[in-house]
Amino acid sequence: MNVIRELANFFRQQAGIIFASQASDPVLPLGVVALWHNSTDDRLRFRNAAGATVDLDAGAPLTALKHRFVIPAGPTGSVDFVLFYREEIVDVVLHKTGATGGGAGTLQLINAAGGAPITDAMSINVDPGRIVRPALIDNAQNVIAAGMVLRFQRTRTASTDESVVAYVTTLHRS
Repeated sequence: MNVIRELANFFRQQAGIIFASQASDPVLPLGVVALWHNSTDDRLRFRNAAGATVDLDAGAPLTALKHRFVIPAGPTGSVDFVLFYREEIVDVVLHKTGATGGGAGTLQLINAAGGAPITDAMSINVDPGRIVRPALIDNAQNVIAAGMVLRFQRTRTASTDESVVAYVTTLHRS
């Protein structure tokens, strides 16, 4: 399987060259008739001897990316960041850095492409140093396209300091 993973990286670099396997082929495992990269959905596929097409990337290890976003205190509004890769958000941690409390202030991640929430609103009415996590990450909204905006929507109500550092863990989806 390591040979196939190495080929997967090669295919992505070579824009989808197709290889066909012979019984004597030392490169592809016996039973793999064809191996190719589909540039439409960026999936590596192979066709086995029975004629079935299989996504090789299914279950493949993914690269985890960890982002650190500084969200300063401020009025109700949004703080936007551009993501350079297509990424799936799998975890969010807010670390309160400002003064104690935050009134009824909240912070919520939004998929700016459609304006839909990715997480529920997280209360930032906590002591400095405390960690806050969302109770919900919406699987229908948590993939951000390359070059698109990840928005932190800040709601300020009777608070004096909403400043946090947000740590967002994503999976790189090519």
